Amino acid sequence: MTDFLTDKILIANPATSEIPRFANLAGQLVYIVSHSKENAIGICINKNYSKSIEEISENIKEFRQLNAPELASPKVFAGGPVMTNLPWLLTTNLKKQDHQIKNRSFALNMSSTAFRSADKKSICGLGSYGWGEGQLEKEIVNFLWHVIPTDLDTLYGLDFSDEYSGGINLLADLKYGN
Repeated sequence: MTDFLTDKILIANPATSEIPRFANLAGQLVYIVSHSKENAIGICINKNYSKSIEEISENIKEFRQLNAPELASPKVFAGGPVMTNLPWLLTTNLKKQDHQIKNRSFALNMSSTAFRSADKKSICGLGSYGWGEGQLEKEIVNFLWHVIPTDLDTLYGLDFSDEYSGGINLLADLKYGN
């Protein structure tokens, strides 16, 4: 069972704000696109990038191809601390593309052709999270992350007007009900 975290949500333990090394993780919500014995990749989906799609498109050609009003969210997500200049598109369109990581529900695309065919359920961002062999599992055992089973309704129902509170509220809702 090496891919048990694929298609799950991780919410950083709020207590990480008290640990200087992990303080920047507090309240972050990370969708795990792929998890295997060798590694894991995820994207933060509740931290907004400091610039809009229009501002970013001045420097990153992939964003020029997007029709922002057609996306599931007008936000650009700050996907994580790894490869912060790499644009990505998370979509339910599982059509094979170059530079793509897929699971049962979504495809994380880094190919410019994917940006041209973004659907209404797509979100976009820059950067990602990455873990080496056993690293994510150790972080979970040490209570840095809460693991939340998810489905499409949960992912598309996220509302993060306040980024930090959004992650905490989702955890409370999923654990204790509405």
